[in-house]
Amino acid sequence: MLKANPSDFVVEEELGFEFTDEGEHAYFYVEKCNLNTQEVAEAIARAYGVETFEVGYAGLKDRRAVTRQWFSVPTPEDAWLLDFTCDARGRHRSKLKRGQHAANRFTLIVRPLDDMDVGSFRSLAGGFPNYFGEQRFGQDNVKRAEAWLKTRRERRTSRRTPSRRKEGWHMSVLRSHLFNQVLHRRVQRGDADTILPGDVVSDDVPTGPLWGRGRTATRGQALVIEEQALAPFADICTNLEYAGVQQGRRKLWAAPRNLTVESVGGSAFRLDFALEPGVYATSMLSAVAQIREDN
Repeated sequence: MLKANPSDFVVEEELGFEFTDEGEHAYFYVEKCNLNTQEVAEAIARAYGVETFEVGYAGLKDRRAVTRQWFSVPTPEDAWLLDFTCDARGRHRSKLKRGQHAANRFTLIVRPLDDMDVGSFRSLAGGFPNYFGEQRFGQDNVKRAEAWLKTRRERRTSRRTPSRRKEGWHMSVLRSHLFNQVLHRRVQRGDADTILPGDVVSDDVPTGPLWGRGRTATRGQALVIEEQALAPFADICTNLEYAGVQQGRRKLWAAPRNLTVESVGGSAFRLDFALEPGVYATSMLSAVAQIREDN
């Protein structure tokens, strides 16, 4: 079991760059619990009298968890105006952008549903398939996103301006879904961590597509595998291209940094590690254990 208590899932964001100590953006390192990142951003916007889109953050953090992450807001005010705990602050010339942080540091208490030992979790140091986690998809996010994308042209023709936030979320869900299909095909083949002829490589790791407009850079054997995996989703691919989102890449394989594992009594384990931005701790754990999130 995971997240039996919010304190069982602690995430600390590592920013990875130095503040200029001047500029129009105040930065605050905020602790939250049982709130999602968007809710905190909306509260900050209200407190400082700005629009929500002006509040910057590097990534979305779990709701049922204790998380510490940076937010930026364009304001001359250096004081923290909300009741959330603020552990640090600074000032910078530019807004905090998505994916701009260096890593996320995790401290987790895990209670596997099946028999596990310390060695099973320590084996994760060698890496795991870099799936987008289930929290990205919810129960029916993919179906809702497909339905939204199919009627997007009709809404554009009728001049009903779509919400930028909703548009971005639906396209992100579908791109994540397609990436997972390609990764699953590579996992089935046993070569998700192997560079094949024609692979696009990042940091000596093969990558998969975040679908959008533009020709894929994949070639040869790797391209054949991508085409086979995405053939059942041709309509989604076409509609994403029409929507204008640019194609990107994501690593198929990820590995934790500085992983430590210890037994903490009964069948529970404590894991400490760091992951690159966008890598899901739940996907890492699912690579070796059957774990249910207690949400």
